[in-house]
Amino acid sequence: MKYLIALSSLVLLFIACGNNTIEEQQLKPTPIDSTAKADSILKLKYDKTNWSVSIKELARWDSCKARQLDSVIMFVLKLPSNWGRTRDAIFGLDSLAYGQIYSYGRKIGDDYYAYLHNPPPPPQIVEPDYYHMTEKPVIYLYPTKEMQVNVKLDFNGTDLYTWPKVGEAAEWDVTARPDGMLTDTKGDQFPYLFWEGKQRNLSWIDNTSGFVVSSLSVETFLQEKLKVLGLNPRERADFITYWGPRMHKSGYYFIRFETVNYAKAIPLSITPAPTTMQRIMMVFAPLSSDRKVKEQSLTPFTRKGFTVIEWGGIELPSVTFKEF
Repeated sequence: MKYLIALSSLVLLFIACGNNTIEEQQLKPTPIDSTAKADSILKLKYDKTNWSVSIKELARWDSCKARQLDSVIMFVLKLPSNWGRTRDAIFGLDSLAYGQIYSYGRKIGDDYYAYLHNPPPPPQIVEPDYYHMTEKPVIYLYPTKEMQVNVKLDFNGTDLYTWPKVGEAAEWDVTARPDGMLTDTKGDQFPYLFWEGKQRNLSWIDNTSGFVVSSLSVETFLQEKLKVLGLNPRERADFITYWGPRMHKSGYYFIRFETVNYAKAIPLSITPAPTTMQRIMMVFAPLSSDRKVKEQSLTPFTRKGFTVIEWGGIELPSVTFKEF
């Protein structure tokens, strides 16, 4: 009988704590910094064999018995959402309401005490390297006669790699011949200048238009479009043999050729200034099925005088665009 009376008292106590308690259980837990309140719950004495002692402990912890249990429930609801045991504590509120607050407090006490005094560091957000990687931009120089040329790249990114190797300023001094062969200051020869690196900002990519291409026709598509963009047979072969194998892992690909936006985003300074310059950055992403996209309009490129050609690519893990 004494257990029934004690249980009835506890139920009345729970009711007195407020009618909105169950609704408050739906609230998202918010972080609290009340170490004293957390410590006090761990010091409570709960005797599961003596309900009257337990109720007196509730009264001792707070001056108002009716507010006591409500305070404890609200305390649990305010546990930090990034503490691993918070969800367990919320689901255990029914146990709290029936007099097991102290044993429950002890069960989670050690973990929560450790959390309060040694909060975990915030999670590190790691983004895939390939999302930022601007791969294999190569720069061809075709002067009308052999000349000394200075090429300077303004790349605002990280992990810049260049070949031939130059300093962090990404500046080359080479002797260029009309056939495209380059000789650096050490006397070594190269068919083009190479660089790649990770970009922090890809907002210059326009995904409002482009092409959706089947992997079965990627090479034919690239041949056709690269001719329009002004690449000669050697440059097209270099381009396709590098990117072609990368575009057979999915059934379809979204493809876009950035020229003007790319040139603005990553400036390239060349002295003496070329007569014509074409800089192409192909952006592509795999698609799970055939899609319809507004077709990109490509401006034909014609070489005149001292010409500079550059091409590279960025593979995105996915892309969103308006379908037509």
